[in-house]
Amino acid sequence: MYIKKETLIVLLVLSIPLFSGAGAANAEAVGKPVLNAPATGNYWVNYTWSAGANTDSFNVSVNGVWTNGTATTDSSTSVGPHGWANISVAGYNSTSGQLSDFEYMSTRVPNNPITLTDVQSSYLLYEGQTLYISPGYTDADGDKGTFATTATKGTFDSSSGVLSWKTKGGDRGVYNWQINVTDGYGSISQWRFTVTVKQNTGLKLAYTTGNSWVNYTWSPFPDADSYNVSVNSVWTNGTAATYSNTLVGSHGWANISVAGYNSTSGQLLDFGFLSMNTQVSDNPITLTNVPDRYLLNEVGTLYISPGYTDADGDTGVFSTNAACVTNAKCTFDPSTGVLSWTVGPEDSGTYNWYINVTDGYGSVSTQNFKVIIPLNYSINFIQPAIINDKEQWVDARVGHVGKLIGVNATFKNTGEDSLVLMITEIYNNTRNRLSPLTLAKDQSFSYRNLFELNSTGVNGDLFNYTFEIEAVGSNGRESTFVYSNTTTISLQVIPIYKIKRANADAVLVSQGSNTPPIVYTLEANSSVNLTDVSIYDPFYPGKYYNISKLEANKPNSTNYTYQATTNDLSSKKCDEQYSCIINMATFTGTIESTGEPISDTDYVEIPVLSISSPTSSSRGGGGGGGGGGGGIPPSEDYNNIEQREIREMDILSRTASVYTFKSVNPVMVVSFESSTSENGIAVAVEILKNRSKHAGADAPGKLYKYFNVYVGTSGFGKKVSKGVVAYSVNNSWLEKNGLDPEDIRLYKWQGSWVEKDTEIVERRTNQTYYASLVGNFSSFAIVGLKKQEVISVSPLMNDTSNESNATQSANSGSNLTVSLSLILLMLAIVGIVSGYYYFKKK
Repeated sequence: MYIKKETLIVLLVLSIPLFSGAGAANAEAVGKPVLNAPATGNYWVNYTWSAGANTDSFNVSVNGVWTNGTATTDSSTSVGPHGWANISVAGYNSTSGQLSDFEYMSTRVPNNPITLTDVQSSYLLYEGQTLYISPGYTDADGDKGTFATTATKGTFDSSSGVLSWKTKGGDRGVYNWQINVTDGYGSISQWRFTVTVKQNTGLKLAYTTGNSWVNYTWSPFPDADSYNVSVNSVWTNGTAATYSNTLVGSHGWANISVAGYNSTSGQLLDFGFLSMNTQVSDNPITLTNVPDRYLLNEVGTLYISPGYTDADGDTGVFSTNAACVTNAKCTFDPSTGVLSWTVGPEDSGTYNWYINVTDGYGSVSTQNFKVIIPLNYSINFIQPAIINDKEQWVDARVGHVGKLIGVNATFKNTGEDSLVLMITEIYNNTRNRLSPLTLAKDQSFSYRNLFELNSTGVNGDLFNYTFEIEAVGSNGRESTFVYSNTTTISLQVIPIYKIKRANADAVLVSQGSNTPPIVYTLEANSSVNLTDVSIYDPFYPGKYYNISKLEANKPNSTNYTYQATTNDLSSKKCDEQYSCIINMATFTGTIESTGEPISDTDYVEIPVLSISSPTSSSRGGGGGGGGGGGGIPPSEDYNNIEQREIREMDILSRTASVYTFKSVNPVMVVSFESSTSENGIAVAVEILKNRSKHAGADAPGKLYKYFNVYVGTSGFGKKVSKGVVAYSVNNSWLEKNGLDPEDIRLYKWQGSWVEKDTEIVERRTNQTYYASLVGNFSSFAIVGLKKQEVISVSPLMNDTSNESNATQSANSGSNLTVSLSLILLMLAIVGIVSGYYYFKKK
């Protein structure tokens, strides 16, 4: 929760050149290109796309190789078997110098199906004979096939597929078995066959089959010197051959009858007659155009259009076990095999499905595949509201410049592998990259970012907040996918400015009173003419501050005082883990030119510290300030910044301005005086992972934390004096390192490390709180250093020393002093802020 207290509101117009200047700002936006469904083959992926508006060239990345400024709308990439082609395309306008958002797509070359060969549909044996089947397979990808069978007799080798069975007496019967082969990428080719074992009578008729033919052979008949043969009722008599090869069509039958003939006797042998009906073996059907994996965004369309090959010309019939068909969330056509599923945010996850095709004659070809939607997220704007006398955060529907709002974001890994999540936030004309985060399978990550809506982030009547999301999956051995997406949420902005402010940072109350009372300001200000303006404030004596007509950019304001008491902590409690009160002002009005009604709310939060006896409180400039503004770019490489927070407020000359921070542990408060009154002064605190790049040596002693503090933009630092930094140190760290609370010191980099006067503000069970006099601001180090370890050097005359000693110690008689009111205020703020833990973003 940010604490926002300003004393003034001034409409600022910032003239900041962006990119190529005013011309670029007025240029037509460059439309995002649209990627078409890719074409694939052995072994290539061909992408094509359609240009968006105002595009004259494209920047294209394929598997990390960039081609910028190309005018073509296609890209063909060669990859190996099962290879991926990951493409990113953005449109570019050379006149405006603008680049559109990127369109992303990842495509894998489809798996070439494995096809089983050399297995007949049926085998005929006589007891005592050996069945020997040695199947083969073809696979264009060169994948290693693995065989399996349902045979219950004989021996089987899964690596070669050889099935061998030596029959014996008593084995006669009919056996229906199957052999299949898989390539390890989801393709399965299988063949069902029949083995008929007959009783050995001495006469044997056997057959083999091929594409459209049946070849019969028989053993010589006793006393026969020729044979009369009928195949499909066509007789051939007197042949001496012991075989017959017959051509038939696909799935055709060859029906044979064989009788032995003795030319000497001129008689058919009544004991020598054999017959058999045999069907030509079915050629296998083979499924095509189904990869083993599909990677989708959380909103998109899965479209699978499989094909098949069949040497017999059979018509394939498709089927699938896709759950989306069962629950009617997708469509599937059994005649074409087309599966189409429009995916929604609620569909994220990993799905293990298959599609198969059958020819109606026993051949089935199956491809298993995964559908992976690896990341589910929800993002929405939020704002404070007072419900049942307490602050709660609810969805925000509208905003205005100066209003405190927030973004609530939740991300969940719904894939099958762990992923590294990288998030970049773009808002208020700033770009903030969060530290990479690893999410295990099914793990979630949520956070809340609170900030003040800045005019630089408003485009027309919308405030846009953009997330650039990248996720890299890993199975522990290698990267399994790269997921990229950009999503923007928008909040309607009405043409008014900040409505309510207070002059107090924090108040100390005792027995129902505080000194001094809080001075609130209600202000009506708009960029358009309004009528029937009313500001409702339950603290305001008249409840309603009404203005019949408000002219554009002519603010109208009123002040009133409010005496906070300890009773307010129960009836006006903030949603914080420290004591504070909140009150809300509601603005309503009508746009004069259109008659459109508008309304919005504004909030003020003030920490309240109850003490046993009356004391005084100092107003520290403009209050805790709004968070999340721009103005001060990072001073370090992102990789060295652990936490960063910016607070902004108006300040008065020669008055202590106090900024409170909540997300840059261990720094809590920064205070200073300025030689001039100015509006919108930002203070940035950067907590560092390692020493600042601006410091030339490591700080002495046992390091607790490095951090930077910067105030205002270039040149403003010369106006700053009497700087104070309040911070905390974990007592368990002190105990672990054999240190006492008195051993903590703050060093400031001034060409060398210089120790600053430090006092213990408060001791608590888990934390000790400190305040250090630092003059102006730079890079700092919190260290533990025993008294006998301190290096003694000549006293420094002022804060601007440029001596090059590796370590210096400031004299204890520093000429910087802190007024009683500032000490009291610091005690109050530290007492309040230490009441809640800093690590959690609300």
